[in-house]
Amino acid sequence: GSESDCYVIVRLATASARSHRTKTVPNSKTPEWNESFHFKVHCHVKNIVELTMYDTDSIMGDDMCSIVVFDISNLTPGKKETKTFLSEPVGLL
Repeated sequence: GSESDCYVIVRLATASARSHRTKTVPNSKTPEWNESFHFKVHCHVKNIVELTMYDTDSIMGDDMCSIVVFDISNLTPGKKETKTFLSEPVGLL
């Protein structure tokens, strides 16, 4: 298929600033982002980050490509960590 112009919405429903958007990576089948986002995390609730990848499409509207969910309880506060996620494509029902 053709290359995509992808970006990711990073969402943490339990945080005060609920979502952030990455930059768009143009013309890539294997996009990578090296961006930082800060969330104020509440420690007494289950904090799940949802990463939703979209392909920018100016004609038809942006297409959802994949979703990854991640429980941040395994992260160490104040420690910089790198995570790599393999995503499964989202199909149409």
